[in-house]
Amino acid sequence: MRSLCVQYFPAPDKNESLHFKSLKAFFWQRTNKITWNHISQLLKGTTIHSIHFHRAIDPHDELFLVNPSDGDVEKYNITFSDWFDDRRDYMDILKKTNIYFAPRLYEGIGMSFLEAMAMGMCVVAPDSPTMNEYIKDGHNGYLYDTDN
Repeated sequence: MRSLCVQYFPAPDKNESLHFKSLKAFFWQRTNKITWNHISQLLKGTTIHSIHFHRAIDPHDELFLVNPSDGDVEKYNITFSDWFDDRRDYMDILKKTNIYFAPRLYEGIGMSFLEAMAMGMCVVAPDSPTMNEYIKDGHNGYLYDTDN
């Protein structure tokens, strides 16, 4: 049997304004498999300055969001959005952050985290395909076990 393994890489964005002096994260809860409960556990002991929380579940998922508590909203300076009318609105918010939490347990191509990597962002993702095919833990991003 013949097979071909192909990896897609978006062209890197020359984002000279990206810096890591203060940590600003983006999390889009797209499924019920990765929620604020997971992200808040990952944030323990960190110095995150702010988080943008995009609340737009994938159409095939049940409508269920785990919203941050009022205390977490204050502690992490959380801002919210529910949908973007235009892709540019999404990209404008994304460009103001430097940490991207991958939104799904598994990805096909994984465009969302690949775009974040191409923008120079630190991607934090579950240790599962497709993320662990691109991210080497501690080298070009961070992988975590969603069960632990």
